[in-house]
Amino acid sequence: MLNAVEERAKAKSRRESEDAQTGANWQNPWEKQRFDFDRLKPIAVIFVVLTFVWYCWRYGSWDKPDPDKSPPIIDVSTAMPDYTLSATELGEAYSLLTGSPAIGDKKYLGKVLVVHGKIAFVFMEASWNIILDGGNKGLSIKCWISNESKFLLPKLKEGQIVTVKGVCEGLGVEVVMNDCIIMK
Repeated sequence: MLNAVEERAKAKSRRESEDAQTGANWQNPWEKQRFDFDRLKPIAVIFVVLTFVWYCWRYGSWDKPDPDKSPPIIDVSTAMPDYTLSATELGEAYSLLTGSPAIGDKKYLGKVLVVHGKIAFVFMEASWNIILDGGNKGLSIKCWISNESKFLLPKLKEGQIVTVKGVCEGLGVEVVMNDCIIMK
C-alpha cells in the first residue's frame, strides 16, 4: 500500500518538474479554479453606465416638454366647446377604417369637445376614467374625469348614455380626452 502512495507522489513530482522545464501549467481538473473577477470589472462598469443612461433617458427631465412651448391650460368648465359630436363620430374620425389619426388630430387635437355616447366601462387607473363606445367602425373614447365630476362616478353604469366635456389629446390606444366633466 505504501508503495502505491509513494509511486503517486513520485509521479506527481516528476510531472511537476517536467511542467516546470517545459513551461506547461498542468492543473488537476477536479481542483477548484479561482475565478478572475478583474476581467469582469470593465464589463460591470459598462453595464452600470448603460443602466444609468437608460434610467436618465426613461425617467429623466430632458425629454419633458418645454413649459414655454406647451399649449395653454384650458379650464374646461368655463370654456366654450369647439365641437359637439357623438362618440361614434369622434371614434370614426380617428379610425383607420373610416378616417385617419392625422385628419382627426388636425380637426380635434387640443380642442374642447362635448361628446355624448354610451358608457362601455367605468374604472380606476391612475385616475377615474370612463370609456365611451365608439361604434363598430370607430375607436373607443377614453375620458379622464376631472376632480369636479368624480362624485358622479358611482351613479354611472355601463350602457348609460352620458355627455362629457373635455380636451381632446389625440390617439393613444383609444382616443383620449383629458379634464373631462360629466354634463348629463
